[in-house]
Formats: sequence, structure tokens, C-alpha cells
Amino acid sequence: MPPAATPELLAAEPGGPKHHWSLDVAFPVYAMAFIDDETIVLGGGGGSSRTGVKNRLSMHKIDLEKRQFHLKTEYDLSKTEDAPMTIVVLPETKSLVAGINSDAQTLARGKNENLRVFTYSDKEIIYQKRKQILRSTLEDHYQKVTAFARTKPYLHMIALGSTDSQFSVLTFPELQEVLPTIEYDGDEMFDVDFHDDATMVLGASANKLCIWPTQVPEDKFEPLSALQVIERPTVAPHSSCTFRAAKFGRKLTKDHIYTIVNSTPKVRSRKPGKNDKKSFVSVWDAKEWKLKKTRTVSMKPITAFDISSDGTMLAYGSSDLSVGVLDAQTLRPIVTILSAHGFPVTSLQFSPSGHLVVSGSADNSVRIIHVPPRDKRGTEGRGWKMGLVWTLVVLGLAIWIQGVWFGQGGEGGGGEGEGGGGGHVGLEGDEMRSRAGVVILCCIVFHFFPVLHQKVLYPIQVMSSPPNLLAGYPASVKVGGVRHADLSSSPPKHLHFNPSSSTPGGGVKRRTSMSKPCAGAAQETEQGAKEGGTRDFEGR
Repeated sequence: MPPAATPELLAAEPGGPKHHWSLDVAFPVYAMAFIDDETIVLGGGGGSSRTGVKNRLSMHKIDLEKRQFHLKTEYDLSKTEDAPMTIVVLPETKSLVAGINSDAQTLARGKNENLRVFTYSDKEIIYQKRKQILRSTLEDHYQKVTAFARTKPYLHMIALGSTDSQFSVLTFPELQEVLPTIEYDGDEMFDVDFHDDATMVLGASANKLCIWPTQVPEDKFEPLSALQVIERPTVAPHSSCTFRAAKFGRKLTKDHIYTIVNSTPKVRSRKPGKNDKKSFVSVWDAKEWKLKKTRTVSMKPITAFDISSDGTMLAYGSSDLSVGVLDAQTLRPIVTILSAHGFPVTSLQFSPSGHLVVSGSADNSVRIIHVPPRDKRGTEGRGWKMGLVWTLVVLGLAIWIQGVWFGQGGEGGGGEGEGGGGGHVGLEGDEMRSRAGVVILCCIVFHFFPVLHQKVLYPIQVMSSPPNLLAGYPASVKVGGVRHADLSSSPPKHLHFNPSSSTPGGGVKRRTSMSKPCAGAAQETEQGAKEGGTRDFEGR
């Protein structure tokens, strides 16, 4: 029986929520990329195993009103090679880049042409070329993450990260090295991203986040150094934390870095704690390298993460099968979809306008989520319910407060009103107006001062941070700084960016220069890295 083709029309089941719906695309989805607000490319398949599910790149048009996907074109990939595990597009040149491992026979010959380049139109996806970027030829290693620079004239740069610890920045479409290939000490790469102005690029592995300059030193013999290194955090003595994703902000938030951290219990731990499996989102100042905010976003590890093109929203998929959208400034929840998939999310993307979030999973499904406009956020679901509850709470509190304040006055009025009901008249007069004023004032303060509203409804953990390790160096610093948020004295419930196991005796060594790229920082935390290496299930 030939492998099943992708249906030309995919429609959501009748009924159900209007702002999100699920579609069965008939193959495991491992990667996706939006071409425009109405067009998306999905990548996935059964890999080289004989599952009867072909590997493919399928382009769909999204019909929001009818809740449908219309297949525009599809490219069938080799059934002996791996499925595409990462996809990015460059609409300016109608280019598509995918990470696809070669077949077993090619790998056995020591070759893995993992980087594939295609062009596309509305009617077809056309193969252009391939090149080996990964040094490893083991079947278990693959190109995991890919990102294009977003700013002209730097659109022609692309960054790659692999499961075998390799980080590369190349020109496009020439595919020549911009930076020397960087090894992350055996750590699996989880994310790569460019700053808005393309002067910096980040690479995140499980144990560290390194920010690199995209300008290579004129002296080729001068070692390349990271601008900054942020080491893996710890949350409790019996837990281990690892980075899962990292993105530079966009436009309004371009001076921020957003990181996702998953905490998991250590293998030998017999005392699981309440923070053992939580996941956190943190906001860093990309100019001063200071930690600004951290918030718990899920009780299970996060498996996918993205940021909207305007930098105002964050989206994540969790291993508890949920998908959520956060406000990038306040970290307040905007949308949360429970049981979005049958398996954890493997890929997740905002549309260019940010109006849609699409998530994919190995359960053959995609979920389309319509993000409410800014002026309507918080009026649906949990937002309006929580708002109503807290409004009633504040209203009750206000009534109680004014009752205490004005109760004695009312009693006094009753004494004076002998024979004439003077107390009752007093209560309906000045005191009643005063009580009403207190109630109205509380409601106004609660609803029209966003800072107070966020602090009460959506508390955020704000972390202190140590002095900038790069202080005293010029703006064009070429030395690497290792960032430690020294919060060892804080309660375990908070997130600490200071691994207690990094050095013997619990001390923390600080580097002011690195003769080797990101590897230099990891040598000081080798023991901690061994304890913190975990991998989330992604259906891959």
C-alpha cells in the first residue's frame, strides 16, 4: 500500500471553540514555518523507519472563517532519509531551508548532507541544493534548530544548532562560514536566534546560553570570544535546571532576551520537591545582562517556544499537552489551551502579524489558535472570570473598610436622631456618599492602574542580580563574561542563576576572558553540567 498523501482539504469538526481548533494532517509534524499570514509550511513524516508514513514538506492556505487548511503544494522527501526536523523560510527570496539527515548508507560512508535548500511558489516547492554542516554522522544526531537574520542587509545570514553540540553561522545562499564552527562541550543545542540588528547571535544548549558577535575579528588568529555567557540555573538542591529555549526580543522588546528553563528532579533524588518539574520564563536585559523577571508558566517541562514578530507576545507548548500565549512585557497569560494535542508539542509558530499561533505534534495534529486583539485580551475564559472574582473581592473589601471607618459615625447619628430618625438621614446623606466614593475609588484604582492590576492578579517573581561582569570594558568588548545571578541566599522557591555545584566548596568562579569559545565557561561547571543534562520527550 502506497503511503497516504496529505488530504487536499482539512476541516475542523463542527462545533467546538471558535478561537482555536485542531486538524489531523495525517503525518507527525516536527517543524513548521509561516510564509505569510495565510500560508504555512509543515514538515514531518515517519523518518527512515518503515511506518508507511512518507516524509514531506506540505504548504497550506489557512481559511480562518471556515476553519480549514487547503493544500497548495507538497514536496515528497526520500523515504530512506530522516524527516525534516527544522524549517525556516526567507520570504524575500522565496527560500526554504530544512534540516534533514541523509540515509543510513550515506551516513555509514561518513557523510551527512543535513542542510537542504529549496525555493517555493504558490504552486510548487523546488529542491535547490544540499550541504553537510554537521560533523557527526551518527543517526541520533541531527540539525535541531535554524534561524535567519531578520534585518536588511543582514537577511543573508543563517544560524544552525545541532544535537551533537555544533553551532554554526553561515552566509546564505552561499553557505559559507561567518563564524568559526563552535562546539558546546557535548551539550545538545536547543535554540539559536539573531538580534534585531544582526550584530549578535545567541546559541542555547541545556547548560548555557552564549551570545556571540557576528563580526569576526580582523586578526584570524585571535580567538573568538562570547560577549556574554549565562549558565544554567538551579531551583533547589534536589532539582536540576536546564535551558530549553532562548530568543532575543523583537522591535519594542529588542533589548531583552527571553529564556525558557525546565526543572527536573535529579535521578538519585529521593525527596522530590514542589519545584522539581516546573518550567519558567525569564526576561534578561540584553544591554546590561541583568535578570529582570522570572515567572512560572507550567508545572511540566516546556517543549516549544516562539516570540511574535513585533516582540509583544510569547508562545509555548508544554509536555502537559497545553499551549499558552503570554504578554512579553508583563508575562501575563493571554491564552491557555489545555489538552491541545495528544502528544507534547514539537513545533510552534506565530503568524507574521501575531494574530495566529499554530502548534504541531507527533500525534499527526496541528492546532490553530486565534490570539485576541490587544483591546480584547483578558475578556475571555480565565481572564474575565478572574477579573470578575477579583472585582467582587475588592468590592467586598471596600464595603468592609468603609463600614469600619463610618460605622461609629452612623451610630452617633442614630443617637442624635431621637424622635426624628436623624441617624438614618445621616446615613443616607454624607456617609452614604462617602461609602460609595470609597467603593468607586477602589474599583477605579484596581481596573485603571495596570501595574497594580498585574501585581495583584498576576504576581511576577522579580530577581535581584549581581553587578555587571562586563563593567569597565568598552562597548566593543571582545572578552567573554560568565553571568551568575547570585541568589543562593534566597528561598528555594525562587529561580537561581548560580549553580551551587559549579565549583568545589560551593563557590562560583567568574571569568573575565575566554581563550576558547563557549567551552571555556563550561570547564568551570563540568560537574554541574553532568548533573543537568536532560532531554524532554518531543516525539522525535
